[in-house]
Amino acid sequence: MKTTRNNRFLAKLSLGLVVFAVCIMAASFASAQNLCTFDPTVAQGPVPPPPPQAIPPYFIWRPGNRGDQSTVAGQHSGLVGWNANIDDTTFAQETENAIVNGRVYLTVPLVYVFGECYGGGMIDDLAANVVMNPMSVVTASFFNQVANYPTGNGTDFVWAYIRALPAKNVAQPLAAQAATDDPFGWSARPNPARNGEKIGTETPEYYSQVGGNIIALKRPANEVNNVILWAGQPELQDDRQLSQLIVNLLALGYSKDNIVVFFGLGLYSPANSVLVATMQANNFDPTHLRQADPADFVRVLGQWAFPANVGAPPQFMFFLANDHGCNNAFMAEEKSGNGGGAVPTGGPDPWGNNDGSMLPYPPRE
Repeated sequence: MKTTRNNRFLAKLSLGLVVFAVCIMAASFASAQNLCTFDPTVAQGPVPPPPPQAIPPYFIWRPGNRGDQSTVAGQHSGLVGWNANIDDTTFAQETENAIVNGRVYLTVPLVYVFGECYGGGMIDDLAANVVMNPMSVVTASFFNQVANYPTGNGTDFVWAYIRALPAKNVAQPLAAQAATDDPFGWSARPNPARNGEKIGTETPEYYSQVGGNIIALKRPANEVNNVILWAGQPELQDDRQLSQLIVNLLALGYSKDNIVVFFGLGLYSPANSVLVATMQANNFDPTHLRQADPADFVRVLGQWAFPANVGAPPQFMFFLANDHGCNNAFMAEEKSGNGGGAVPTGGPDPWGNNDGSMLPYPPRE
């Protein structure tokens, strides 16, 4: 059973002890187990219910309710990576480690979007570990439910979220709009209208804490912040989505220097990847395209997203994952439907920083 939110909250009250413990935990990451490896003895949990309210059409996560994965003994979700996955507990604990080690980030607002399968399972771990920050989390599907690529109407949850930017740029209204226009969700009238998609195929989940529902995604001019995007085994649909999301974020005023993408191998040709072409066209440094590797993700969290002893510490974090997820009660790790096939590796003039040999450039100062 996962650690409860209340127990974790009490533990955080002694920050001196936390800082000491973090140093030990960070050093042990390399030996951490992958908790979302399939285990046939783990129960799959309840059938995802419809939201009890019609608007917004997502299930509101609360500790101990049906959306809380920790009520299913031993069940864990996670993000699929290129060569290894990162489970929900590791993801949340390493995020909190980086925040605490950085010393000045306990009130930095955090916005998470999990568009992969089993995304609802990421919420309970974040809520149990990251207890002080304002935070908003929305997921495409329940903790024990696959997510879907677009079919008849050309939209899925992730596209609905991306297309709602920049018209919606506050965390909860944006999450609600994505759930409303998700043709696989419970909305009575998604836009575009359904074209063969089955209502209730996905049950989006939503959670916020410490005023996280009102976090602004349109950030102050010249703010130093973090955008981290993740696609561990990207397909062509994921490639197009992240490309468009970067275009939208740049239009909102985000700096290319504050956006990092963990994307498959981390080395792709612009001839094969729309995302790479978009990043090159906007003068990104190649260190901002990285292999979707859990160890490098943890390194970037600690040394770039929440660095200690810098003059201009980041003031906000946005995270979105859009391809595949894992759950140790299920063998399947792929989204339902056709994502267009894997983004091809190789090709002319490959670009990126797949070996993780350099932190994103320019460095935090």
